Amino acid sequence: MKAFQCILLLFSCLFLETLALECDVIPGNLKQIDAGVGVVGGVNNDNEVFLLLGNGFRRINATMKHFTVGPAGELAVNLSNSVFKFQSGQFSSIPVTFKQVDAGGDQIIVGVTPLEDVFCLNKDANNVGPSSNFPWLQLAGKLKYYSCGPYSCWGVNSAGNIVIRRAVSGASCGGSGVFDVISGSMSMVEVATDGSVFAVDTDGNLLQRTGVSSSNPLGTGWLGFLVCPNGHKHVTSDLGRLYVICSDGSIRRWNGICKGHIKELEGLLEIKKKNLHRIDHWNWTTMKVCQCILLLFSHFFCSTLALNCEVIPGTLKQIDAGVGVVGGVNNNNEVVLFLGTSFERIGLSMKHFTVGPAGELGANSTNNIFKFEDGSFKLIPEIQFKQVDAGGDQIIVGVSPVDDVFCLNKDANNAGPLGDAPWLQLAGKLKYYSCGPYSCWGVNPAGNIVIRRFVSGASCGGSGAFEAITGTLSMVEVATDGSVYGVDPQGNLVQRVGVLTSNPYGTGWANINICPNGHKHVTSDLGRLYVICSDGSIRRCI
Repeated sequence: MKAFQCILLLFSCLFLETLALECDVIPGNLKQIDAGVGVVGGVNNDNEVFLLLGNGFRRINATMKHFTVGPAGELAVNLSNSVFKFQSGQFSSIPVTFKQVDAGGDQIIVGVTPLEDVFCLNKDANNVGPSSNFPWLQLAGKLKYYSCGPYSCWGVNSAGNIVIRRAVSGASCGGSGVFDVISGSMSMVEVATDGSVFAVDTDGNLLQRTGVSSSNPLGTGWLGFLVCPNGHKHVTSDLGRLYVICSDGSIRRWNGICKGHIKELEGLLEIKKKNLHRIDHWNWTTMKVCQCILLLFSHFFCSTLALNCEVIPGTLKQIDAGVGVVGGVNNNNEVVLFLGTSFERIGLSMKHFTVGPAGELGANSTNNIFKFEDGSFKLIPEIQFKQVDAGGDQIIVGVSPVDDVFCLNKDANNAGPLGDAPWLQLAGKLKYYSCGPYSCWGVNPAGNIVIRRFVSGASCGGSGAFEAITGTLSMVEVATDGSVYGVDPQGNLVQRVGVLTSNPYGTGWANINICPNGHKHVTSDLGRLYVICSDGSIRRCI
């Protein structure tokens, strides 16, 4: 009977691969893959880096043995175990040595050294940008692979033993301070931004940890299912999609686990139940429109100019920066990305673009909202914004055409664009709204400035009220490190001074003079300030 069930299991998955939008093979061959904030990338056996653009992987000009992307940014490890983080249109070296790195946690970075020592970096330090003075925290123990999600990190040691570190957060990458042992034996494990845990065991079986939740991060057991007929090598998941590298290097994408027979595992694949079960179809869909937002990675190692401020070629009307990526929109509603030393058009029409820990989003001329996912932009249904922001703690906020204000919590955002997403309307009217790690700032149609405190990934509504801040602005932006910048109606550029976690209001406004004829728009990321002048020209200050 068990032999018959195994044959049926294999047949059902192979058959379901032919079903439209259910299971598909992505052309190419990889040895490692990672996905986060809508981006999917990987590395092949020749250590060439690829990004998923539309329906296929496209090679970019970089030599790396490991690539990761998530709320903490985009990072990579080269052949000599040097680590690089994407910043201001290029990859910048981080003075640390890892053989594997992960960006999937709550804006924290974790990594494993060639000697299998384990380190992590808290959110505040990460959001400052690459530094020689990073306060890395070494975690007791040895691991060969380590991956983090929103509230826990999972690892595998050289013997294949599985461990979990609970209570991990952006402010405490060390979490509970100890590793707890989980039954089973794995070769690698990955935690998605929604907290789900997938792994490949030492026999090449693909598994998911069942029962995982914020209240029970350990889960309850392992559930195995077959994607590749000849075994599995690597796995990652993002926004409701599963990406699997088979033993032969081929790549499978599952837009919903195929409805087929599966086996439930206890410990090291010991069958717990005799009857096969069915996994309900996960409500995931595929977006077909291909937009080349990730072409920025082709400029990996452009040199940084040793200037305090410089003019970047081009003209824009709006700009945003987050997790190392810088993008904007010109007067023709063409979206551009900063690639090394200049902005380049990516063939996308939007009137507003945003990037941050919540992902990459845009608003088109009819106020429809799109989010980058699975290699393309996908419509977020049943919501319309004229301005949207992704800079908070993986939350999305936006302002409607009639100045109503909405937000979406982290868990809902990380589930992917859905028609029944639980958007929360905030009382009041704003024309511009932007969020950082612990507060959101807005401007109403009269130019009055407001702040909403205690905003977090779990509570995008924060304190429940807007509080007035002195001054008048036309727009305001909060960076991922919490700093606040604005442009007033007279075109003056200002920064809010004294802003801290303990004092999110700050203490006052300080003028910054960058453009000789006035300022139009501003954003900041990883210690760099990007300003659009009144004539549309662009300045970058380091």
